[in-house]
Amino acid sequence: MTDQDIEIARLVLDYIKVLVWPLTIILLVGMFEHEFVFLIRRLIKWNAPGFSAEFSATAEQVEQTTERAVAAGQAVPIPDPPGVGWVLNAELKRAGLTELPGGFDFERYKLIAQSDPNLALAGLRIDFEITLRNLAQAYDITVSKPSSLSFLVTMLVKAEALRKIEAEAIKSILSACNRAVHGEKVLSADALKVIESGELLILSLADTAMSKVIA
Repeated sequence: MTDQDIEIARLVLDYIKVLVWPLTIILLVGMFEHEFVFLIRRLIKWNAPGFSAEFSATAEQVEQTTERAVAAGQAVPIPDPPGVGWVLNAELKRAGLTELPGGFDFERYKLIAQSDPNLALAGLRIDFEITLRNLAQAYDITVSKPSSLSFLVTMLVKAEALRKIEAEAIKSILSACNRAVHGEKVLSADALKVIESGELLILSLADTAMSKVIA
């Protein structure tokens, strides 16, 4: 088992433990770790078509839209030095918000994207959903779990928790992640563009959520 496979296994297990009853899943994962990784990869890549130039165009759009959103707002808080994502997760927990299973470790996503871009974007999407729900909680917005993330983003804009230009960037990232999860062929370079854009927005939104709770 290579170091890359170990990283992918850890990512898959992180998300399974967040989304499913912990005690049961820990036992199952301990027994069938390799099978879980294989299953997740198969689910993501089921009936995957060939490389789509359209996704590359989408990645470019994501990058440009995010740059406009960042330029229109305040400076985005970037952890410094790198590798302090666990500190941010601890701050989320202290604020009564949900921790990100990815632990703000975007370098890990970028590493995984080199060999499995679809899986990396699947992980980013889960972190994005949790971040948006944290923001909704901070603004006392009640949205049922099955509600679409697009609807949640609309509610956050109405509550002035998000600016419209931020909402546009977020929807473009979520759309790209959803396409990757549903099996569209993604190049590593395109996945990296989406991950880097997602990193900027997730850090900014998490900071906004924590500041709102503390205020």
